[in-house]
Amino acid sequence: MTNPAPQATRTKNRPRAQGAREFTPRSWTRPRLVQEYDYIAAPQATGYRSVHLVYEFCSARHPSFEDMLCEVQLRTPDQHAWATAVEVAGFFKNQDLKGGIGDQDWLRFFALAAGAIALKENSNSVPGAPKGKAALIDELRDVAQRLDVIRWMSGFHFAPTIPKRAVPGTFWYLLEFDSDRNMVDWTAYTLDETEEANAAYLEVEKESIDNPNLQVVLVSAEGLRALRTAYPSFFGDSAGFVRVMKPLLGG
Repeated sequence: MTNPAPQATRTKNRPRAQGAREFTPRSWTRPRLVQEYDYIAAPQATGYRSVHLVYEFCSARHPSFEDMLCEVQLRTPDQHAWATAVEVAGFFKNQDLKGGIGDQDWLRFFALAAGAIALKENSNSVPGAPKGKAALIDELRDVAQRLDVIRWMSGFHFAPTIPKRAVPGTFWYLLEFDSDRNMVDWTAYTLDETEEANAAYLEVEKESIDNPNLQVVLVSAEGLRALRTAYPSFFGDSAGFVRVMKPLLGG
């Protein structure tokens, strides 16, 4: 279902991708942009649209970071809401919708939704989507009604056990998502406990290999509000996508 990834090219040979011209990360490692994947100019058949920038760390002060790579993904708010919704739906349906595998109606819906968002943003549409606006919206509404998308997406949510107030000194959050129990469990670690955090992450990751309902991530964020804002899919939050879809679906 997915298109082959666009060929990565050295950015010195062509302009930077759409929306990335002014993006330069500030870091003492002096990262150098080495590769660029533009999925906005060439969307995937699943509907995925984003710009991926690959940086190489260059730091004489910290040679251990030398030549390490870091990928930055840039999306508009609507593109991010779409990507979050695909992950959330995949969690709850136990299907790799993100990878283009699963229920064909849901895959078609997300491809059409991405095409409608691209039309709204005056950007390149998704391969296989109807060319005209009327035809695209008609098919989008038909599939969405058949799947009862708004009701389903509004009902997707994890029941997080994370407290409303941050734990003092927390730098790392180990999040475990169990779609079978509809729960998010968490463990907080300080910066000094980075080694312990990594060890715990690897241990839970081993458990998840035999449990398709369990997913685990180790992330850092400046407080719980920032954590929820930066990683909405980790909490099953598809509210942003529902808000984007309602006007398109006539709701």
